Amino acid sequence: MKKPIPYFKIFGKDFLAMTYGLSNAELGKMMRLLCRKSIGFDIEKEKKKLKNYNIFEIFEESVEKDLNFYNNICLKNQRASNARWNSDASATHTQPEPEPEPERIKKDLLVDFDDFWSKFIPYKTRDGRFTGKGHKKPAQQSYLKTIKKGVTHEEIIKKLNEYLKYKQKIDQPTQHATSWLNQEGYNTDYNGEEYIIAEAKNTNRKQSKYDRTAENAREVYREMSEESIQADNKAVLSGFRN
Repeated sequence: MKKPIPYFKIFGKDFLAMTYGLSNAELGKMMRLLCRKSIGFDIEKEKKKLKNYNIFEIFEESVEKDLNFYNNICLKNQRASNARWNSDASATHTQPEPEPEPERIKKDLLVDFDDFWSKFIPYKTRDGRFTGKGHKKPAQQSYLKTIKKGVTHEEIIKKLNEYLKYKQKIDQPTQHATSWLNQEGYNTDYNGEEYIIAEAKNTNRKQSKYDRTAENAREVYREMSEESIQADNKAVLSGFRN
């Protein structure tokens, strides 16, 4: 609730004239005395000379109540301010380091990404299977998202080295850089049993797929060869008939 501002319990001159029988001159004299009192003047002798002394005392009492109320608020705020000031003055402060500018942060991150990109060297298997790095721009976006998650550049590079060594060890092609980041390859334990089993199952599934594809291709070739032989036979027989 909004606190009221200090006020005098008086109203317009017409109301006062009808209620208290005050003239404008009398009302003005009372206001001047109240103003003089507010800045420290002694008005005791002057207020006793007023014709309507009892009415002036009503005004004076109202002003003093408001004055005490707001004076207490001011003193309370002043004490709180002094306490904060003394607490800050007694505490030991160290000068905080200036925060890096956004542009410099972005520049440093791009330098780190270039380091990651240069170290992400795809592995080509002994039988010639190979998957490149992929496109650089989406890889850069994935790298920045990874950094925002709280992963450090050093952690990414450490896991990347483990990943490349592991793929070389099992003779399997590497992923695109973007896929490796999006699938959180930096959180993978490449020497762990679970990952090795999962990779073996995935390799078997891929090999089965390749085998099925090769068998389908051979079947199509056989059908095409049979159709071709039949067509050739028809052409030969037709030549004899002619």
